[in-house]
Amino acid sequence: MKNRYRYSLLLAFLLSMVFAACDNDTELLFEETATERKKAAISEYDNALKSSANGWAFEYFPDKNQSFGGYNFVLKFDDHDKLMVWYEGIQLLSTSVSSTYDIISYGGPVLSFDTFNNILHQFANPSRYEYNAKGGDFEFLLMSHNADTIHLKGTKTGNLMRLIKLNERPAEYLQKVRDVQEYLKKATFGTSINNIPVEVLLSGRHLMFNYEEEGEEKSEILPFIYTPGGIRLYESTEILGKEFQEFTLQKSEEKLVSDQLALSVVFPPIDLSEWWWIYDINKETENCAAIKAVYDEVYNANALRWGEKLYPKVCFGKSLRDGSTEIGLSFVSTTTSSYYVAHYNVLFTGVYGHDDYINMHLAGNGFNWSWYTHLEPFVNFITENAPYKIEIDDDKNPSKIKFTSVDKPEIWFHLDKLAF
Repeated sequence: MKNRYRYSLLLAFLLSMVFAACDNDTELLFEETATERKKAAISEYDNALKSSANGWAFEYFPDKNQSFGGYNFVLKFDDHDKLMVWYEGIQLLSTSVSSTYDIISYGGPVLSFDTFNNILHQFANPSRYEYNAKGGDFEFLLMSHNADTIHLKGTKTGNLMRLIKLNERPAEYLQKVRDVQEYLKKATFGTSINNIPVEVLLSGRHLMFNYEEEGEEKSEILPFIYTPGGIRLYESTEILGKEFQEFTLQKSEEKLVSDQLALSVVFPPIDLSEWWWIYDINKETENCAAIKAVYDEVYNANALRWGEKLYPKVCFGKSLRDGSTEIGLSFVSTTTSSYYVAHYNVLFTGVYGHDDYINMHLAGNGFNWSWYTHLEPFVNFITENAPYKIEIDDDKNPSKIKFTSVDKPEIWFHLDKLAF
Protein backbone atom coordinates (compact mmCIF):
# COMPACT_ATOMS: atom_id res chain seq x y z
CA MET A 1 0.00 0.00 0.00
CA LYS A 2 2.87 2.36 0.80
CA ASN A 3 4.48 1.88 -2.64
CA ARG A 4 1.16 2.39 -4.39
CA TYR A 5 0.64 5.58 -2.41
CA ARG A 6 4.12 6.84 -3.30
CA TYR A 7 3.51 6.15 -6.99
CA SER A 8 0.26 8.11 -6.80
CA LEU A 9 2.05 11.08 -5.29
CA LEU A 10 4.73 10.92 -7.95
CA LEU A 11 2.12 10.78 -10.75
CA ALA A 12 0.23 13.72 -9.29
CA PHE A 13 3.45 15.73 -9.09
CA LEU A 14 4.35 15.00 -12.70
CA LEU A 15 0.86 15.88 -13.94
CA SER A 16 0.94 19.15 -12.03
CA MET A 17 4.21 20.02 -13.75
CA VAL A 18 2.70 19.28 -17.18
CA PHE A 19 -0.41 21.42 -16.57
CA ALA A 20 1.71 24.21 -15.18
CA ALA A 21 3.77 24.16 -18.36
CA CYS A 22 0.56 24.26 -20.45
CA ASP A 23 -0.69 27.24 -18.47
CA ASN A 24 2.56 29.05 -19.06
CA ASP A 25 2.30 28.35 -22.81
CA THR A 26 -1.30 29.58 -22.82
CA GLU A 27 -0.34 32.83 -21.15
CA LEU A 28 2.31 33.33 -23.82
CA LEU A 29 -0.32 33.13 -26.57
CA PHE A 30 -2.14 36.29 -25.44
CA GLU A 31 -0.79 39.45 -23.93
CA GLU A 32 -4.24 40.22 -22.46
CA THR A 33 -6.56 38.23 -20.26
CA ALA A 34 -9.81 36.76 -21.60
CA THR A 35 -11.77 39.52 -19.85
CA GLU A 36 -9.63 42.19 -21.43
CA ARG A 37 -10.03 40.62 -24.88
CA LYS A 38 -13.82 40.57 -24.50
CA LYS A 39 -13.86 44.23 -23.49
CA ALA A 40 -11.66 45.11 -26.44
CA ALA A 41 -13.94 43.28 -28.89
CA ILE A 42 -17.02 45.02 -27.49
CA SER A 43 -15.31 48.40 -27.71
CA GLU A 44 -14.16 47.69 -31.26
CA TYR A 45 -17.70 46.89 -32.47
CA ASP A 46 -19.23 49.76 -30.52
CA ASN A 47 -16.85 52.21 -32.21
CA ALA A 48 -17.62 50.67 -35.60
CA LEU A 49 -21.39 51.02 -35.08
CA LYS A 50 -21.03 54.68 -34.11
CA SER A 51 -18.71 55.46 -37.02
CA SER A 52 -21.42 55.97 -39.64
CA ALA A 53 -22.89 59.47 -39.72
CA ASN A 54 -25.88 58.29 -41.78
CA GLY A 55 -26.34 54.99 -39.96
CA TRP A 56 -26.42 51.41 -41.24
CA ALA A 57 -28.84 49.63 -43.54
CA PHE A 58 -29.94 46.51 -41.68
CA GLU A 59 -30.95 43.54 -43.86
CA TYR A 60 -33.17 41.62 -41.47
CA PHE A 61 -34.61 38.11 -41.95
CA PRO A 62 -37.06 36.93 -39.26
CA ASP A 63 -37.96 33.28 -38.61
CA LYS A 64 -35.43 30.46 -38.69
CA ASN A 65 -36.80 29.33 -42.08
CA GLN A 66 -36.93 32.89 -43.48
CA SER A 67 -40.61 32.30 -44.17
CA PHE A 68 -41.39 36.03 -44.31
CA GLY A 69 -38.47 36.99 -46.51
CA GLY A 70 -36.24 39.95 -45.67
CA TYR A 71 -36.93 43.54 -44.56
CA ASN A 72 -34.90 46.74 -44.55
CA PHE A 73 -34.27 48.90 -41.50
CA VAL A 74 -31.82 51.72 -40.98
CA LEU A 75 -30.07 51.92 -37.60
CA LYS A 76 -28.12 54.89 -36.29
CA PHE A 77 -26.08 54.53 -33.09
CA ASP A 78 -24.85 57.42 -30.91
CA ASP A 79 -22.40 57.91 -28.04
CA HIS A 80 -25.02 57.51 -25.33
CA ASP A 81 -26.14 53.98 -26.25
CA LYS A 82 -29.11 55.49 -28.07
CA LEU A 83 -30.54 54.04 -31.25
CA MET A 84 -32.64 55.62 -34.00
CA VAL A 85 -34.59 53.24 -36.28
CA TRP A 86 -36.17 53.78 -39.70
CA TYR A 87 -38.18 51.11 -41.57
CA GLU A 88 -39.13 50.51 -45.20
CA GLY A 89 -42.74 49.69 -44.26
CA ILE A 90 -43.59 53.03 -42.64
CA GLN A 91 -45.72 55.33 -44.79
CA LEU A 92 -43.53 58.39 -44.12
CA LEU A 93 -39.99 57.08 -44.56
CA SER A 94 -38.42 59.98 -42.66
CA THR A 95 -40.15 58.80 -39.48
CA SER A 96 -37.84 57.23 -36.91
CA VAL A 97 -38.32 55.65 -33.48
CA SER A 98 -35.72 55.90 -30.69
CA SER A 99 -34.68 53.26 -28.17
CA THR A 100 -31.43 51.93 -26.68
CA TYR A 101 -28.91 49.22 -27.42
CA ASP A 102 -26.13 47.38 -25.65
CA ILE A 103 -23.24 45.11 -26.63
CA ILE A 104 -22.86 42.23 -24.23
CA SER A 105 -20.52 39.25 -24.06
CA TYR A 106 -22.25 35.95 -24.63
CA GLY A 107 -20.04 33.51 -26.48
CA GLY A 108 -18.72 36.57 -28.27
CA PRO A 109 -19.89 40.19 -28.63
CA VAL A 110 -23.70 40.32 -28.96
CA LEU A 111 -25.64 43.37 -30.15
CA SER A 112 -28.79 43.59 -28.02
CA PHE A 113 -31.74 45.91 -28.70
CA ASP A 114 -32.58 45.97 -25.02
CA THR A 115 -35.51 48.39 -24.83
CA PHE A 116 -38.75 48.06 -26.77
CA ASN A 117 -38.91 49.69 -30.18
CA ASN A 118 -42.23 49.18 -31.95
CA ILE A 119 -40.58 49.26 -35.39
CA LEU A 120 -37.54 47.14 -34.70
CA HIS A 121 -39.24 44.58 -32.47
CA GLN A 122 -42.33 44.02 -34.62
CA PHE A 123 -41.15 40.57 -35.75
CA ALA A 124 -40.02 39.54 -32.26
CA ASN A 125 -42.85 40.93 -30.10
CA PRO A 126 -45.47 38.23 -29.32
CA SER A 127 -49.21 38.86 -29.33
CA ARG A 128 -52.32 36.94 -28.40
CA TYR A 129 -52.46 35.60 -31.95
CA GLU A 130 -48.72 34.95 -32.37
CA TYR A 131 -47.24 33.72 -29.11
CA ASN A 132 -43.86 33.38 -30.79
CA ALA A 133 -44.35 36.56 -32.80
CA LYS A 134 -42.87 36.00 -36.26
CA GLY A 135 -39.81 34.24 -34.91
CA GLY A 136 -37.66 37.37 -35.12
CA ASP A 137 -34.42 38.15 -33.30
CA PHE A 138 -33.59 41.12 -31.10
CA GLU A 139 -30.08 39.94 -30.16
CA PHE A 140 -27.34 39.32 -32.72
CA LEU A 141 -23.89 37.78 -32.51
CA LEU A 142 -21.39 40.15 -34.13
CA MET A 143 -19.41 37.92 -36.47
CA SER A 144 -17.00 40.16 -38.39
CA HIS A 145 -16.67 43.64 -39.83
CA ASN A 146 -14.77 45.83 -42.23
CA ALA A 147 -15.07 49.51 -43.06
CA ASP A 148 -18.43 49.13 -44.85
CA THR A 149 -20.13 45.94 -43.63
CA ILE A 150 -20.83 44.22 -40.32
CA HIS A 151 -21.91 40.58 -40.41
CA LEU A 152 -24.32 39.35 -37.72
CA LYS A 153 -26.15 36.17 -36.78
CA GLY A 154 -29.48 36.05 -34.96
CA THR A 155 -29.01 34.32 -31.61
CA LYS A 156 -32.48 32.77 -31.83
CA THR A 157 -32.86 31.95 -35.52
CA GLY A 158 -29.24 31.51 -36.54
CA ASN A 159 -30.04 33.65 -39.61
CA LEU A 160 -27.08 35.49 -41.16
CA MET A 161 -27.69 39.21 -41.68
CA ARG A 162 -25.77 42.36 -42.61
CA LEU A 163 -25.32 45.96 -41.58
CA ILE A 164 -24.19 48.11 -44.52
CA LYS A 165 -22.75 51.58 -43.95
CA LEU A 166 -24.85 54.31 -45.58
CA ASN A 167 -23.55 57.23 -47.60
CA GLU A 168 -26.98 58.84 -47.86
CA ARG A 169 -29.81 59.75 -45.56
CA PRO A 170 -32.00 56.89 -44.27
CA ALA A 171 -35.15 58.07 -46.06
CA GLU A 172 -33.31 58.34 -49.39
CA TYR A 173 -32.01 54.78 -49.09
CA LEU A 174 -35.40 53.37 -48.11
CA GLN A 175 -37.15 55.27 -50.92
CA LYS A 176 -34.91 53.52 -53.45
CA VAL A 177 -35.85 50.19 -51.88
CA ARG A 178 -39.53 51.10 -52.05
CA ASP A 179 -39.26 52.14 -55.71
CA VAL A 180 -37.86 48.73 -56.63
CA GLN A 181 -40.58 46.98 -54.65
CA GLU A 182 -43.34 49.02 -56.30
CA TYR A 183 -41.98 48.28 -59.75
CA LEU A 184 -41.61 44.53 -59.21
CA LYS A 185 -44.56 43.69 -56.96
CA LYS A 186 -46.84 42.71 -59.88
CA ALA A 187 -44.14 41.11 -61.98
CA THR A 188 -43.21 37.55 -62.79
CA PHE A 189 -40.01 36.53 -64.50
CA GLY A 190 -38.86 34.21 -67.22
CA THR A 191 -35.55 32.86 -68.40
CA SER A 192 -33.94 29.88 -70.06
CA ILE A 193 -31.02 27.87 -68.72
CA ASN A 194 -29.31 25.44 -71.10
CA ASN A 195 -32.41 25.66 -73.34
CA ILE A 196 -34.64 24.67 -70.40
CA PRO A 197 -37.43 27.24 -69.79
CA VAL A 198 -37.63 28.49 -66.21
CA GLU A 199 -40.67 30.30 -64.80
CA VAL A 200 -40.05 32.52 -61.78
CA LEU A 201 -42.99 33.66 -59.67
CA LEU A 202 -42.95 36.38 -57.04
CA SER A 203 -45.03 35.69 -53.95
CA GLY A 204 -44.55 38.00 -51.02
CA ARG A 205 -40.78 38.15 -50.52
CA HIS A 206 -40.04 34.81 -52.09
CA LEU A 207 -39.10 33.83 -55.61
CA MET A 208 -40.40 30.47 -56.82
CA PHE A 209 -38.32 28.90 -59.59
CA ASN A 210 -40.29 26.30 -61.58
CA TYR A 211 -38.40 24.15 -64.09
CA GLU A 212 -37.87 20.61 -65.35
CA GLU A 213 -34.71 18.62 -64.75
CA GLU A 214 -34.19 15.15 -66.23
CA GLY A 215 -37.93 14.76 -66.78
CA GLU A 216 -38.84 15.76 -63.23
CA GLU A 217 -40.81 18.88 -62.37
CA LYS A 218 -38.97 20.90 -59.74
CA SER A 219 -39.73 23.98 -57.70
CA GLU A 220 -37.38 26.05 -55.54
CA ILE A 221 -38.81 28.68 -53.17
CA LEU A 222 -36.17 31.25 -52.21
CA PRO A 223 -36.54 34.10 -49.68
CA PHE A 224 -35.16 37.48 -50.71
CA ILE A 225 -34.89 41.10 -49.66
CA TYR A 226 -35.41 44.20 -51.81
CA THR A 227 -32.32 46.38 -52.23
CA PRO A 228 -31.92 49.90 -53.69
CA GLY A 229 -30.69 48.29 -56.90
CA GLY A 230 -32.78 45.12 -57.16
CA ILE A 231 -33.14 42.04 -54.97
CA ARG A 232 -30.81 39.84 -52.94
CA LEU A 233 -31.57 36.23 -52.05
CA TYR A 234 -30.96 35.12 -48.48
CA GLU A 235 -28.20 32.81 -49.67
CA SER A 236 -26.41 31.87 -52.85
CA THR A 237 -28.35 29.28 -54.88
CA GLU A 238 -27.56 27.03 -57.82
CA ILE A 239 -30.17 25.92 -60.36
CA LEU A 240 -29.33 23.94 -63.49
CA GLY A 241 -25.65 24.78 -63.07
CA LYS A 242 -26.15 28.55 -62.68
CA GLU A 243 -25.25 30.14 -59.33
CA PHE A 244 -26.74 33.44 -58.21
CA GLN A 245 -27.69 35.54 -55.19
CA GLU A 246 -27.92 39.23 -56.00
CA PHE A 247 -29.81 40.68 -58.97
CA THR A 248 -29.61 44.22 -60.32
CA LEU A 249 -32.76 45.74 -61.82
CA GLN A 250 -32.30 47.16 -65.31
CA LYS A 251 -35.58 48.93 -65.96
CA SER A 252 -34.74 50.02 -69.50
CA GLU A 253 -34.12 46.37 -70.44
CA GLU A 254 -36.89 45.02 -68.18
CA LYS A 255 -34.46 42.55 -66.62
CA LEU A 256 -33.05 41.41 -63.30
CA VAL A 257 -29.39 40.57 -63.89
CA SER A 258 -26.79 38.63 -61.89
CA ASP A 259 -23.35 37.43 -62.93
CA GLN A 260 -24.61 34.10 -64.29
CA LEU A 261 -28.33 34.59 -64.86
CA ALA A 262 -30.68 37.22 -66.32
CA LEU A 263 -34.41 37.21 -65.60
CA SER A 264 -36.83 38.95 -67.97
CA VAL A 265 -39.42 40.99 -66.09
CA VAL A 266 -42.95 40.09 -67.22
CA PHE A 267 -46.14 41.97 -66.36
CA PRO A 268 -49.68 40.63 -66.93
CA PRO A 269 -51.56 42.17 -69.88
CA ILE A 270 -54.11 43.52 -67.42
CA ASP A 271 -53.82 44.06 -63.70
CA LEU A 272 -56.82 42.31 -62.17
CA SER A 273 -55.69 43.29 -58.67
CA GLU A 274 -56.59 46.93 -59.26
CA TRP A 275 -60.37 46.36 -59.35
CA TRP A 276 -63.26 43.94 -58.90
CA TRP A 277 -64.04 41.80 -61.98
CA ILE A 278 -67.23 39.78 -62.02
CA TYR A 279 -67.94 36.36 -63.49
CA ASP A 280 -71.74 36.24 -63.91
CA ILE A 281 -73.09 32.70 -64.07
CA ASN A 282 -76.42 33.95 -65.43
CA LYS A 283 -74.78 35.17 -68.65
CA GLU A 284 -74.82 31.74 -70.27
CA THR A 285 -73.90 33.05 -73.71
CA GLU A 286 -70.70 34.56 -72.30
CA ASN A 287 -69.40 31.49 -70.52
CA CYS A 288 -68.75 27.93 -71.60
CA ALA A 289 -70.93 25.08 -70.34
CA ALA A 290 -68.02 23.35 -68.58
CA ILE A 291 -67.49 26.24 -66.15
CA LYS A 292 -71.25 26.52 -65.59
CA ALA A 293 -71.31 22.82 -64.63
CA VAL A 294 -68.55 23.27 -62.05
CA TYR A 295 -70.32 26.27 -60.60
CA ASP A 296 -73.54 24.23 -60.27
CA GLU A 297 -71.53 21.58 -58.43
CA VAL A 298 -70.23 23.98 -55.78
CA TYR A 299 -73.62 25.72 -55.59
CA ASN A 300 -75.24 22.43 -54.60
CA ALA A 301 -72.40 21.59 -52.20
CA ASN A 302 -72.86 24.93 -50.47
CA ALA A 303 -76.60 24.39 -50.05
CA LEU A 304 -75.96 20.94 -48.63
CA ARG A 305 -73.25 22.16 -46.26
CA TRP A 306 -74.80 25.34 -44.88
CA GLY A 307 -78.30 25.60 -46.33
CA GLU A 308 -77.19 28.85 -47.98
CA LYS A 309 -77.51 30.13 -51.54
CA LEU A 310 -74.35 30.88 -53.44
CA TYR A 311 -74.61 34.25 -55.12
CA PRO A 312 -74.49 33.73 -58.92
CA LYS A 313 -71.47 36.01 -59.35
CA VAL A 314 -67.82 35.29 -58.56
CA CYS A 315 -65.42 38.18 -58.06
CA PHE A 316 -61.93 37.99 -59.60
CA GLY A 317 -59.21 40.37 -58.46
CA LYS A 318 -59.63 42.38 -55.27
CA SER A 319 -61.31 40.67 -52.35
CA LEU A 320 -64.91 41.64 -51.67
CA ARG A 321 -64.11 41.90 -47.97
CA ASP A 322 -63.95 45.55 -46.87
CA GLY A 323 -60.41 46.76 -46.23
CA SER A 324 -58.77 43.54 -47.42
CA THR A 325 -55.61 43.51 -49.54
CA GLU A 326 -56.11 39.91 -50.66
CA ILE A 327 -56.17 39.12 -54.38
CA GLY A 328 -57.91 36.12 -55.92
CA LEU A 329 -61.49 34.79 -56.14
CA SER A 330 -64.29 35.87 -53.79
CA PHE A 331 -67.65 34.15 -53.32
CA VAL A 332 -70.75 35.37 -51.51
CA SER A 333 -72.99 32.92 -49.64
CA THR A 334 -76.38 34.24 -48.56
CA THR A 335 -79.21 33.49 -46.18
CA THR A 336 -82.53 35.30 -45.95
CA SER A 337 -81.04 37.81 -43.49
CA SER A 338 -77.26 37.91 -43.98
CA TYR A 339 -74.36 37.11 -46.28
CA TYR A 340 -70.81 35.76 -45.93
CA VAL A 341 -67.72 36.41 -48.05
CA ALA A 342 -65.24 33.57 -48.68
CA HIS A 343 -61.97 34.28 -50.47
CA TYR A 344 -59.20 32.17 -51.98
CA ASN A 345 -55.87 33.81 -52.89
CA VAL A 346 -54.72 33.52 -56.50
CA LEU A 347 -51.71 35.03 -58.27
CA PHE A 348 -52.54 36.59 -61.64
CA THR A 349 -49.29 36.72 -63.60
CA GLY A 350 -47.88 37.41 -67.02
CA VAL A 351 -46.42 34.67 -69.23
CA TYR A 352 -42.86 34.93 -70.51
CA GLY A 353 -42.86 35.40 -74.28
CA HIS A 354 -46.64 35.98 -74.61
CA ASP A 355 -47.85 39.54 -74.05
CA ASP A 356 -51.52 38.59 -74.31
CA TYR A 357 -51.46 35.61 -71.91
CA ILE A 358 -52.34 35.62 -68.24
CA ASN A 359 -51.60 32.82 -65.81
CA MET A 360 -53.27 31.93 -62.50
CA HIS A 361 -51.62 30.20 -59.56
CA LEU A 362 -53.13 28.97 -56.31
CA ALA A 363 -51.74 31.04 -53.43
CA GLY A 364 -53.50 29.68 -50.34
CA ASN A 365 -56.58 30.13 -48.19
CA GLY A 366 -57.98 33.60 -47.75
CA PHE A 367 -60.68 35.13 -45.58
CA ASN A 368 -63.29 32.65 -44.27
CA TRP A 369 -62.08 29.94 -46.66
CA SER A 370 -61.77 27.27 -43.96
CA TRP A 371 -65.59 27.34 -43.75
CA TYR A 372 -66.08 27.10 -47.51
CA THR A 373 -63.52 24.56 -48.75
CA HIS A 374 -66.33 22.86 -50.69
CA LEU A 375 -65.99 25.73 -53.20
CA GLU A 376 -62.48 24.62 -54.16
CA PRO A 377 -63.54 22.68 -57.31
CA PHE A 378 -64.42 25.98 -58.99
CA VAL A 379 -61.11 27.64 -58.03
CA ASN A 380 -59.18 24.56 -59.09
CA PHE A 381 -60.95 24.35 -62.45
CA ILE A 382 -60.19 27.99 -63.25
CA THR A 383 -56.51 27.77 -62.30
CA GLU A 384 -55.87 24.31 -63.78
CA ASN A 385 -56.96 25.52 -67.21
CA ALA A 386 -54.61 28.51 -67.18
CA PRO A 387 -52.84 30.16 -68.86
CA TYR A 388 -55.50 32.07 -70.79
CA LYS A 389 -55.28 34.22 -73.85
CA ILE A 390 -57.21 37.39 -73.18
CA GLU A 391 -59.16 39.79 -75.35
CA ILE A 392 -59.91 43.25 -73.93
CA ASP A 393 -62.72 45.43 -75.25
CA ASP A 394 -60.83 48.70 -74.70
CA ASP A 395 -57.10 48.88 -73.91
CA LYS A 396 -57.36 52.33 -72.32
CA ASN A 397 -60.57 51.83 -70.38
CA PRO A 398 -61.41 48.11 -70.26
CA SER A 399 -64.81 46.99 -69.06
CA LYS A 400 -64.98 43.41 -70.41
CA ILE A 401 -62.35 40.69 -70.79
CA LYS A 402 -62.62 37.34 -72.54
CA PHE A 403 -60.43 34.49 -71.25
CA THR A 404 -59.73 31.49 -73.49
CA SER A 405 -57.66 28.59 -72.21
CA VAL A 406 -54.47 28.22 -74.24
CA ASP A 407 -54.36 24.43 -73.86
CA LYS A 408 -58.14 23.85 -74.03
CA PRO A 409 -59.78 26.55 -76.18
CA GLU A 410 -63.20 25.07 -75.43
CA ILE A 411 -62.78 26.48 -71.90
CA TRP A 412 -63.60 30.18 -71.96
CA PHE A 413 -65.40 32.85 -69.94
CA HIS A 414 -65.94 36.59 -69.63
CA LEU A 415 -65.34 39.00 -66.78
CA ASP A 416 -67.13 42.33 -66.46
CA LYS A 417 -65.73 45.28 -64.56
CA LEU A 418 -67.79 45.97 -61.46
CA ALA A 419 -69.52 49.33 -61.74
CA PHE A 420 -70.78 51.38 -58.82
